[in-house]
Amino acid sequence: MASISVCQCQFESVKTGIAITPEEACIRILRGMDLTIEAILTDGKGRPVDISTDSVQLNIYDKKGGALKLTKTAAAGTHLDGVNGCTSFDIAKTDIAETGTTSLSWVYEIRRVEDTGEERVHLTGPFVVDAPVGG
Repeated sequence: MASISVCQCQFESVKTGIAITPEEACIRILRGMDLTIEAILTDGKGRPVDISTDSVQLNIYDKKGGALKLTKTAAAGTHLDGVNGCTSFDIAKTDIAETGTTSLSWVYEIRRVEDTGEERVHLTGPFVVDAPVGG
C-alpha cells in the first residue's frame, strides 16, 4: 500500500497579518493502487488544530464545483493523532473505478466538521489519477 502525506502549511502575510487559507497542494496517484493519505490540519499560524472531537472528510470532485466522485470520512476518535491535527484516509484501488489510458484531473478538499457543526475547508487542490503504464 502506498502512502501520501499532505501537510497543510499556511503562510501569513507579514504586512497585513492575514492568513491565507485554505492551503493548496496537489495529490497525484497511480490508478489501481491502494493508498493512505495522511493530512495535518493547522490554523492560520501553522499550528496543528485539535480535531479529536471532529470528523474530517476527504471529498473528491470531477472538477471544481462539479460532481462528487468519492468521499472518505475520518470520524471523531479515529484520527492518527487528533490532538495534533493528524488524520488519514484509506483509498482502495476499487474506489476509483474509472478505467482507460488517460489521466483523470479531479479536485479534492479536506473538510473539517467540528462537533459544533461548523465546517471549514483546510486543504484543497488538484487530485490527479494517472493511468498505469500500458493502460
